[in-house]
Amino acid sequence: MSAHISAQADCIEIHPNPFTDFVILDGNFATYDKQIFNSVGQLVEDLSNHSSPMKIKLDNLSPGLHFIIAKDLSNQNLYVHKILKQ
Repeated sequence: MSAHISAQADCIEIHPNPFTDFVILDGNFATYDKQIFNSVGQLVEDLSNHSSPMKIKLDNLSPGLHFIIAKDLSNQNLYVHKILKQ
């Protein structure tokens, strides 16, 4: 089974980006699993049971590039969002 991977999902808004202490995820993503990974692929935060909008405290992350992966449970598509911690 293969998954479609897209750079953006129209249903998810992320701000501020770049961020220092937190990001806010907003949108219609009730049917999505959402996770945050660091730049080496380690799971940082599982947001699958959270509803919109959500403020995610990420002050413990090291500066640099991180990723929010959203998996659409209805069709198994994956969406990758880059976030940058300053």
